[in-house]
Amino acid sequence: MRLSVFLAPPSPQAPHPPFDVALVVDVLRASSALAAAAAAGVGRVLLAGSPAEALAYRERAPGALLGGERRSLPIAGFDFGNSPREYASSPRLAGATLVFTSTNGSDAARAIRARRRVFAAFVNGAAAVRAVGDAGTVAIVAAGASGRPALEDMAGAGWLLRRLLEAGARGPLGSAARAALAIAPRDADGVRVLVRGSDHARALRAHGRAGADDVDFCARIDVLDAAGAAELLDTAAG
Repeated sequence: MRLSVFLAPPSPQAPHPPFDVALVVDVLRASSALAAAAAAGVGRVLLAGSPAEALAYRERAPGALLGGERRSLPIAGFDFGNSPREYASSPRLAGATLVFTSTNGSDAARAIRARRRVFAAFVNGAAAVRAVGDAGTVAIVAAGASGRPALEDMAGAGWLLRRLLEAGARGPLGSAARAALAIAPRDADGVRVLVRGSDHARALRAHGRAGADDVDFCARIDVLDAAGAAELLDTAAG
């Protein structure tokens, strides 16, 4: 297995060969939300490039559910926002098609070339590692914020990388991988402190109790035993 780590989404001006699997890490909150959707039994996840694209898809497929955010806030006309707790508690997701778009997470997934994209975070790390399977090439992509690295996503990438290495993955590690490993927390307490102390966590807490509860949810390890693949809306059939 060849492992590559991106501390922020790759630029379109820096093309790369497609990976077998890409683990997309947006701890606060897209990866955690989509892990919760997978645990709730969502049938299919399609990644839209904008709210308008998502709404247009629902015109063609009225049964589809829409989820996501812009600037951390729910989108008018959507069924879900970006709170993982909202997805985890919804029976509507079972077997449903979810069209998802967010400020950073879905864009990061769309930026990486991969045959399969899996959203991974602290909340579903073990399931995400299992989802990699026997892939020959794996990218771990930290979603960051507006194209720039974000502490919690880099740390999440390093934490997932360590778990893959512990599971037997081998191969030379580049400078980005070594940097991510250097800041990856070692245990549950370390995860909690790092996520709660991040800039994004402080911004979410400014939205009130719901934002603070989301931060606490996303700062836990392996509370969701699911990691489903997501497709790009503009390449998916139907």
